Amino acid sequence: MSSLLALTFSALLVAAPPVELPVAVPASTDDPLARDVWAEVVAPSGATLRLPAFPSADGSWAVRTTAAEAGEYRLVADSARAFVVPTPNTLPAVRIDPADTRRFATSTGEPYVPIGTNLSWTIGMEVVDYYRARFAQMREAGLNWTRIWMCHWGGLNLDWLPGDDATVQPAPGTLDETVAARWDAVLALAEENGIRVQVVLQHHGQYSTLVNPNWDANPWNAANPGGFLASPADFFTDERARELTRRKYRYIVARFGHSPAVMAWELFNEVHWVDALRIDRDVATVAAWHDEMAAWIRAHDPHRRLVTTSTDWLRTPIYASMDFLQPHLYGADMIAAVRHLDLPESAKTRPVFFGEIGDDNIPLTDAQKAASIATMPPVWSALMGDSFLPAQIWYGERLLESGRWQELAAVAAFLRATRIAERDLEAFQPRVATARTRPLTIIPAINWHPDRPDVLEISTDGRESPALARVPGHVVSEENGARSGFPSGFTLRLVYPENTDTRLVFAGAGAPGGMVDVLVDGAPIARHVWPARAADAGTPLGETTLALRLAAGPREITLRNTEGPDWFRFARFETGLRQPILGAVGRRSDDFIALWVWHRENIHELGRPTATKGTITIDALPPGDWSLTWWDGASGKPSRARFVRHSGGDLALETPSIARHAALVLERR
Repeated sequence: MSSLLALTFSALLVAAPPVELPVAVPASTDDPLARDVWAEVVAPSGATLRLPAFPSADGSWAVRTTAAEAGEYRLVADSARAFVVPTPNTLPAVRIDPADTRRFATSTGEPYVPIGTNLSWTIGMEVVDYYRARFAQMREAGLNWTRIWMCHWGGLNLDWLPGDDATVQPAPGTLDETVAARWDAVLALAEENGIRVQVVLQHHGQYSTLVNPNWDANPWNAANPGGFLASPADFFTDERARELTRRKYRYIVARFGHSPAVMAWELFNEVHWVDALRIDRDVATVAAWHDEMAAWIRAHDPHRRLVTTSTDWLRTPIYASMDFLQPHLYGADMIAAVRHLDLPESAKTRPVFFGEIGDDNIPLTDAQKAASIATMPPVWSALMGDSFLPAQIWYGERLLESGRWQELAAVAAFLRATRIAERDLEAFQPRVATARTRPLTIIPAINWHPDRPDVLEISTDGRESPALARVPGHVVSEENGARSGFPSGFTLRLVYPENTDTRLVFAGAGAPGGMVDVLVDGAPIARHVWPARAADAGTPLGETTLALRLAAGPREITLRNTEGPDWFRFARFETGLRQPILGAVGRRSDDFIALWVWHRENIHELGRPTATKGTITIDALPPGDWSLTWWDGASGKPSRARFVRHSGGDLALETPSIARHAALVLERR
């Protein structure tokens, strides 16, 4: 679908204002937010809607619902009051697809594939003006998803206003009407532009003293006027904190839940960084809090918006009550890491996609980061991995400023045209051959992550190894690993055609000191010890290299942190082997195949790098007439399809010249 067609489609949407009816509520001295007031409304069809009411600062009460039907909406208890809808709202709600619970669908039964970028708070503009401009740009690009935080510095936190002066903050349990009106406007703009919003209710910094900490300024901190929590972890257990949170969530659902632009209520951004988990490791308590709040929201949300949270730990019980899973990823090898999800069985029947991806840990220059050169490749790569839903960019504003917004529009166009995320496909790795090769160097895909790989099989026949997605950067002691879940070792398995010189490179260890044992085929051959040093030592540790000569044949290289006492950092393994300049990963069925192909050396290069051709071999392609279409990764434009009559078996295809990346779609006629 072209941008013009996307615009035409969006223009057909009608975002009618919500039905709002005043509710007469008996006077009371109780806190209005503590009152559980409901009202019944009769829709034009005759259906009765039971809706939660919310209070305003002037003491009045009202209920809201989506203007889903044309005609009169009336209160059952007061038939004289009516709200007339001349034209109904046509933006459907987002649900879990009942036919395939790994996917999303709209309330009208159409597939919904989220594709967009995080616009979590305003940057240099008034809040409503900012989202008016950005949502229009998203619609023009064919995008349909974003996340917005209720954070105080962004002017969208109902009970914590901008600035860190706790003496001028609302008293705990008080919500700001101006901020609420701001949310009304933002969600109305999202509806007008067909954008679905994940509303992030809490973020980790509010209850952290270590990671992006805002605890010192938190109005609920007992050290501040009116505060009552002795520590950040108390947020999850203190009865007053939980009661005030429930009241706030009820208000949010009652006032904003009518909007079909609300895709989901996200309970926490990156909850794994709060002190209750980062320091206390009290998973059970944080999981219980999530269960409680999810149940509370569902009990008060007649519009059935989805509920989620975000944490990288996919096997955690924190996700037990969530409608979908929302990990974030900032790895050193994003192209590999984004294709893997360490899912428990209980999560394999729910949608999963990366709510944030970024280039923070990729070794790039400042110029490369400013140009967002590494932003888009992981979005393409994720489509070929375990999630099969798009990974969502964190640095959306930077992508826009760098002039690469069209590259995200290209992914949206590819998704619409191929419907790849709606198909039942299996991930696979075709063989690739190029005249020029490069050294096969294994680098960490991820940094701190509770995935504990055992043996990682590394392909040496021109295929991209799925195991590259699980190579850890930080390896903790066995004692620490048993407690924290972080890996305390891993094994790489490769096949060597001849005796080969290799190099293991490490980038230091934690301040208490570290140790690595290196084993080849189970036999210890080397050990390196990093001594303890002052935590604030100004001189960073340099690289440590261990040279290995490996004999021909299948070899297993194991790195183990037996005694610690702290972590060591794995930097890279220079295998001594070679690999093609082009890499390829894909998803396939008997009648549809999609591949993403990238230039391993040029993918992050600025300027105009030299293009390369190669040969891609697809194993066991079923016989038939196949159409082949190449897609430009930057513009999202397809080539003219060509056709191949195939008798069955392996099919070798020559690639066009690829400077950075491209996609290929094969479809059996």
